[in-house]
Amino acid sequence: MQDFTGKSIVVFSDLHLSYRFDTSLFGFLSSLINKNDVVIVNGDLWDYCFTSYERFINSKWRALLKQMGGKISIYLEGNHDPFSSVDEELDQFIKMRANKFRLKSGQKIFNIEHGNKIYPGLSQLHKVPKIKYLEYPANWIDKHIIRRSLVKLFGIEGSKTLILPQLTNNKMSRMSRKEGEISIFGHSHVPQVDLENNFINCGFINYGLASYVVIKDGEVDLKISRY
Repeated sequence: MQDFTGKSIVVFSDLHLSYRFDTSLFGFLSSLINKNDVVIVNGDLWDYCFTSYERFINSKWRALLKQMGGKISIYLEGNHDPFSSVDEELDQFIKMRANKFRLKSGQKIFNIEHGNKIYPGLSQLHKVPKIKYLEYPANWIDKHIIRRSLVKLFGIEGSKTLILPQLTNNKMSRMSRKEGEISIFGHSHVPQVDLENNFINCGFINYGLASYVVIKDGEVDLKISRY
């Protein structure tokens, strides 16, 4: 466990980047990285449903990875950016790759992981041979039509209107509870801070809307903004 007391820590997840570059998103992320000492990507930085790892790492997003290399950067595996798909080139920019990460800030202990290992939900579609072919179009419809439309119309509340993502938060909260330790997930795209149950979800950054968590000396701040 690493002690990051005194340091500003940002935790974000679920960008689902492809090789296509977004100048506004890059500017937002660049500023966010600059403002913090520790950068934790909590899974699904890029999305194998929309691009190959090779196209992603050789795209303009490479500049963002280089910027992360100047920080204490920790990259946790998600279900859409499996480490089995990447190579050592990524380690030029990232200080550590892992499935989960445990840290101390102030008097509090945080356990961070993407969440698909706790509650897979529909993320295991690709393991079912008969419906594997459905995963790619299903993800495209989900992320580029349904979720984008809801977020554009209703902002962050739009992400909470889908039953399955909210159910995923509830399941992860119940299944991960540890006395005296706070769990931080992504995966569901539904930002939430429930310190009574030691549960945090950092949400997502996409569709012009960003939710992420900043931790400093044990204090947790869920940030929500547009870019």
